[in-house]
Amino acid sequence: RQTTDAIEQLAASMEPRPAVAALGLGNLASDARLLGRQRVDVVVTTPARLAALGQSGAIQQRHLDMLVLDEADELVVSQEAEERLYALDGFLGPATTQVVATTATLSPRAKQALQGLLGPWEPQWLVLAPDQRAHPALSHYRVQCPAGLSLASRADTAAQLLSTGAASAKAVVFASRKADVAGVAARLRMSLGHDRVSEWSGELPPAQQRAQLQAFRAGPSRVLVTTDALARGLDVTGVLLVVQLGLPRSPSCYVQRAGRAGRFGRRGVCVSLVEEGRDGRVLAALAEHHSTCLADLPADLSVLWR
Repeated sequence: RQTTDAIEQLAASMEPRPAVAALGLGNLASDARLLGRQRVDVVVTTPARLAALGQSGAIQQRHLDMLVLDEADELVVSQEAEERLYALDGFLGPATTQVVATTATLSPRAKQALQGLLGPWEPQWLVLAPDQRAHPALSHYRVQCPAGLSLASRADTAAQLLSTGAASAKAVVFASRKADVAGVAARLRMSLGHDRVSEWSGELPPAQQRAQLQAFRAGPSRVLVTTDALARGLDVTGVLLVVQLGLPRSPSCYVQRAGRAGRFGRRGVCVSLVEEGRDGRVLAALAEHHSTCLADLPADLSVLWR
């Protein structure tokens, strides 16, 4: 949404004003209707939504003045990377289309993927924040877990962490898969209370997604269970704690998740459930490329909320 707002502000200052279509703010059907009923000069979207539209047949090769590809590091953080690249290639159309790719974390692998996508054209790289360390106001802790720990046990561990906080303190819990969100939320509600836990995933219809987010932003809920789909762009005042039920495969994804806490200049805490053998590579990459090391969680859990 922040990228879309910036592009629309730029478009408003131009004459004639280009038509901007933001894809991904609603469901696939609404995006398809938007593309079909109006002239579109500029498209703002993400690799994930572009791939989904390509697979649904909603995207037709057409002339665009500009394609703004937000969260471009998505290209290489999941198994769908190849399909997403294919969808992008079919959407770019003529060589006159200008491509703007934005991302909060640009890994060497993501940069290579973007270079390959652009083919013979030499892109201009504009780096606004070369320091890739996680937010300095964040504290990072880990809880050592045995290999193969069940999702229910992970949710129970999160419930123990969350139950130590003040009634007004907010937290975001990240599950690895959207199919896990409902089960984790149900488990947390048993410990924390039904109205205290919201959930957001692609499994929910858009109206329910909005209602769940509103309950977390301004209602009685103080815990939001979600996935990486909401790891970017979720700006909620008062989020002090992020709990990761498992480490993501990408260090940049860790930075995005952890950054949901400590927004707007405040301090925050990220606690991750870690399997040493399974997660060793990600831990090493966080230390080397992001200057981020996870300390063992202290016995005094009040440190999470100070």
